[in-house]
Amino acid sequence: MFEEAALAAFDLAFSVNGTRVRRSLGASWDTPFEAVDPVRDFSWRKDGHGFAGWYYSSTMRDHVGYESWLERIG
Repeated sequence: MFEEAALAAFDLAFSVNGTRVRRSLGASWDTPFEAVDPVRDFSWRKDGHGFAGWYYSSTMRDHVGYESWLERIG
């Protein structure tokens, strides 16, 4: 099936507690990506063009970083 092939065709790489993990997209459904380690620091400047910051997520019960308004409302 097309859906199964697409899920196996893409790999995700992320870090959990300092350990790099690489899995297929289909094997990553149970991964809460809001809780994995950030790949890089969030960076913004007061006079910059971006709209980065942190918001409190009641679902995560923690602050979640975003680098653009689109990520924040997504």
